Order: sequence, then C-alpha cells, then structure tokens
Amino acid sequence: MKAIGIFIVCAVVLAASIALFLLGSGLEKAESSARSDRSLPTDGRGTAPADSASHRLSAQVTLTAEKGTKSKASWTEFEERFRAGDYKWIVTNAKSAPQAGSYSFAIQALAACADLLSKGTEQRQASALERAAAGSPAKDARIRALHALFLSCDGLGDLQSLVAQRSALSKEIKLAGDAREAMLTEVNEVLADRRIPREQRQERVIQLLNLDDPEAARALIGPLTSRGATMRGAQIPAEDLGLYRTAWSMAICSSYGACGGNNSREGHLECAMNGDCQYLTTLQKVEQMTPPFMYPRVYDFYLQIQNSLSQRNFGAFGVP
Repeated sequence: MKAIGIFIVCAVVLAASIALFLLGSGLEKAESSARSDRSLPTDGRGTAPADSASHRLSAQVTLTAEKGTKSKASWTEFEERFRAGDYKWIVTNAKSAPQAGSYSFAIQALAACADLLSKGTEQRQASALERAAAGSPAKDARIRALHALFLSCDGLGDLQSLVAQRSALSKEIKLAGDAREAMLTEVNEVLADRRIPREQRQERVIQLLNLDDPEAARALIGPLTSRGATMRGAQIPAEDLGLYRTAWSMAICSSYGACGGNNSREGHLECAMNGDCQYLTTLQKVEQMTPPFMYPRVYDFYLQIQNSLSQRNFGAFGVP
C-alpha cells in the first residue's frame, strides 16, 4: 500500500509538471496574437480572490502593463495595430514596409481570419451558438465575442480570397526581407543550434531583449527555457522547465503589457468557441491553473526574471 501511495504522489506531481509546461506553451502561443482595446465590452471577466497574494501581484502587474515599455523594434506599428485588431489596415499595407514586419503581420492576420471563416459566416456561427448555448448565462457574451472576432476581419474578403492572399504573401516574404520573419527564423534556427558558439548566441539574445519588445521576448522563450538553459549562472533543473516557461509568460505580461485579458483576441476566441468568458489575463490564468503547491516556485522564477529585465541585466538569461 505504501508503494502504491508513493506511486500516486509521483503521478500527481508529474501530471502537474506536464500541465504547467503545456500552460506555458499555450500562453506563449495565445499571446502572440493578443490585441488591445478595439472590440465590444464583455461580461464575466474573471478575477482572483481579493485576499490572495497572487491577486495583489495581478493588480500590480496590470498597472505596470498599462504603462508599458515602449518597444524599439522596427515592427512596433504593425504589432500594435495587430493587437488592436486593425487587420484591414495591416493587409492593405502588407507589402509597404517589409523592414517593419508588414508581410508577417499581414500573413498572421489573414490566417486568423481564414481560420474564423472556415467555421462558417458570422450569421451561421451565431445561429449555432443561439441553439447550443440556449439558457446559458454566457450566451450573449459568446455572441458578442464572435462579433468582435468578425469585426477585425471585416472587409478582407471571403475565405478563398483570404487563403489566396496569404499564400501569395508567404511566397514573397523571404525575398522581401521581412524583419520580423527574419528575427523569428533566426531564433528558431540559429539560437537553438548548439553547434554555433554559445557566446555568439548569447550576444544575440541580449541584443533582442534590448528591443524591449514582446514579440522578440516571446520568440526567445523557446531557447531560453530549453534543457540546459541558465538564469544568473545557475542551470534550470529539467523538472522546473515548465514552471520557468510559465514564469517567462508572466514577466512578458508585466514588462511589455502583452497580457491578453479583456478585449484580447485569445479572450474572444475562448469565449466564443469554448464558452469560457472570464477574459483572464496571463497572471490570472497562471493563478487559476497552477497547482497551489507549485505556484510559489513559479512566482519565485517570475520575480527573478522580472527583476533582471527591469534592471536590464539581460546577460542573466543563458542559452544552453
């Protein structure tokens, strides 16, 4: 019986670790398409318990995020317009400024709208929600969220047109020299390549973090949280990498204002498609989904990352 008990405890810890790793990965992907104030107000915004330490942290981070750190990246305007849901402007100017990431943000906007339209027109999807969510208190919020998603795609054409535009831009993007695409390719192919001297890769990490940009920081989560990564000279234990990844998502929220939450695209998607209309911020998601016995470790990682970012001690984050 004792052996069975030990096995159960180990299984719970392993499952929780996997869940945190997936949470960190999910937050990283979701936040890459975040957008700010543009859409209709929503109901049911979730909040942490008023007396919890993590709620106080969430409030502090929200204040920091609202102030934000001005990005020095060349793609800042397109990034801000994407987060604001101004997809028509982005697609209209897709070829105007590859040095500012115009191609890559246009492709991302077209992909988001194509995915939405692949499920049917707004009227068709709204009618399906009316039937499926009949009697649910979240029904009206889900329909408003769906409308907000379609509003960003207004004027971009039908599904066939969206796919064709995206395909054409994808064929041209490398030759055009899109700056954001080049950065993402470099992070995925160069910074993760351990055959390249570590000092060379480390120098590039510092240069990218000096941009004070959420896109660059999110891209770096992969190499900075892979096996063998270090923080302040100490290697992150393999069993803590999922927690460390989650803490990075929290720090990006507090440092650069990329937090999801109310009026964010991922929030609208969760509400319209899954019925989760809480519109949680990154901090609130972590608080809600992290097992209580793991949260102190995530919080400790978060504080160390946040302090190093605020002090501009970017050398604290080491690639393997």
